[in-house]
Amino acid sequence: MHAPLACPSCSLFRSVTKKSSPTIWIRLPAVRVKEASRAYLVQNDPIGRALQEAFVIDRSAQAMSAELYGAYVDWHARSAEPDDPMTLTAFGLALTARGFVKKRGRNGVVYAYIRPKSAMEVAAGEESDGASGLLH
Repeated sequence: MHAPLACPSCSLFRSVTKKSSPTIWIRLPAVRVKEASRAYLVQNDPIGRALQEAFVIDRSAQAMSAELYGAYVDWHARSAEPDDPMTLTAFGLALTARGFVKKRGRNGVVYAYIRPKSAMEVAAGEESDGASGLLH
């Protein structure tokens, strides 16, 4: 069995199994395509940005859904997102889709492993963004 050969000028991968078998070319995504895709997802993923900027993800954290949604709406107003904020239901579905555990408590729905950042944590995050030259 021969070692697979990569096409140096493109994103093709050549797999040769036997000398008598035909060459099989398989198209693999180029590195720059993966990087562009990742950048596109970050740019077009407001819930992902909200999770990074307005929430703390920790094994011991938990918060009521209304508290989390309020923090999301506040973040949305500060971030100047072009669209309206998602509804409470859509926000809850997005959290569940990202693996946050939803529990029913006496006082309502509680999500495990997430909590809103405190005002001090939010301010510290904005200061560090400004210091590094990031634009909002």
